[in-house]
Amino acid sequence: MPRKKCAERAAYLGNLMRLFACAALTILSTARCDPSDQSESGAMFFLKKSKPDVTSVGAAVGAQLVKHAKLTDVRPAPVRPAVMATTRVIRGAPPNAGWTDTHVPAETKLAFVVDGTARHPPIAVVNVERRAEIWELEDADKPVFSRKRAVRIDPKQDDWIMFSILEIACLPNDQLLLAVKHHTPVRFGLYIYDIAANSCNKLSDVAPLGFTPQQRLESEQGFYESLSKMFDLLVVSPDEMLVLFYSGQQRLAAEVYYSTPGHIYAFGPKHPRGAEVLRLSAADGVVESWLTHEKTLWLATQDFRDRKHIKSYAMSLDLAKLFSR
Repeated sequence: MPRKKCAERAAYLGNLMRLFACAALTILSTARCDPSDQSESGAMFFLKKSKPDVTSVGAAVGAQLVKHAKLTDVRPAPVRPAVMATTRVIRGAPPNAGWTDTHVPAETKLAFVVDGTARHPPIAVVNVERRAEIWELEDADKPVFSRKRAVRIDPKQDDWIMFSILEIACLPNDQLLLAVKHHTPVRFGLYIYDIAANSCNKLSDVAPLGFTPQQRLESEQGFYESLSKMFDLLVVSPDEMLVLFYSGQQRLAAEVYYSTPGHIYAFGPKHPRGAEVLRLSAADGVVESWLTHEKTLWLATQDFRDRKHIKSYAMSLDLAKLFSR
């Protein structure tokens, strides 16, 4: 081939490669232009700085986290919440549905019944085909569904292929905490349902609770009902509660995950919509046990990311200001 044609072909290929390079940079820059995903440096996505993973105490607490050599030896008696919820098995769809004692896959669903109070009738949160519904009951002990409540769990609910309620808890101020599983694809979220206002607000995305290796072993031996709980609840007083959950996970090995970061929120008369108490970093571990004694929160945690060198911690946080009347 003559030298002139070789030079022309080389120049053509060079220009083509430069064109492809410019196009690739344009695509990457466009993909990176979401203002909500920008780092402070404004760099390309592969140079994005991740936020530092640190433990922090909520502003409303007004105290510092204190680390100890071991957890307190005090074991306070359990406190009963003012309002309780009961898990039931339901056969059929409301209003023509009934309770049953045996769960049969594809035939029965989970339902959650909330005691009635002077401010609201008994409430049933019911899983039906591909969705969940909230009904008023005539009696908490009988499946007499009197009225279906028209409520949206999430503004984007129409985009969900299906959704169900995994578990609930009664919060102060006539509120329910709902752990929701929805498919778009599969995601989990915590929502606060206000019974009086008949409205839902999202608290956070959520991942299954972080179980330590010992807890996982005990679960396999039947000591824990499930490894897929979405939150834990600690009752401080009949109308004051703490909620623990995790908003992400790190994969350690096949079927082994490390839930992090951890979040603890407080609910009570002073904080009806919830106040952040603590954000636990990965380095400060997964909560193994927790308790409150004289308005002080105690935590025992484990960092088991390195299974050969598991680190255990004990820490406390004064909640007197948070729960003061």
